[in-house]
Amino acid sequence: MMMQRLGRWKGLGIAGVGVALLVGGCRTTPVSAETPGVVIRHADGSTEITREVVFAQSRLTRWLRVRELRRQNTGHGLLAPGITVQSTYGGTLRFEYRFCWFDAAGREVAADTDSWKPVTLRRGESKALDSVAPTPEVTAFQLILRVP
Repeated sequence: MMMQRLGRWKGLGIAGVGVALLVGGCRTTPVSAETPGVVIRHADGSTEITREVVFAQSRLTRWLRVRELRRQNTGHGLLAPGITVQSTYGGTLRFEYRFCWFDAAGREVAADTDSWKPVTLRRGESKALDSVAPTPEVTAFQLILRVP
């Protein structure tokens, strides 16, 4: 009986550490198979699953819909992603986002260059969350969304 209690506490501790790491910001490795996928419902009716968008709190998955994900490059060879989100929350939704950048080896690039940006949306409103990679070495990104 005592071993079962210890096992439960150990499991809760491991889960707590995982949540703390996710809420804390970006990682040192790019999106992996452990990152839950987010469904994108495009205007044309098609859907896509991506691991480039991460909701730090599960309640945000009920309040925000990802409507579009754009992966493009600038004329200077910089990755310039854009994600359009739409609020499904019944009132005024306040959240923050930031982009994390990764090189071809999966290492985070310029970790301190992108700060949390606040957003306020009312039910049904959409917003494009756009950014440009800090260097041409960036080949991948991750967008983190959280409630402050």
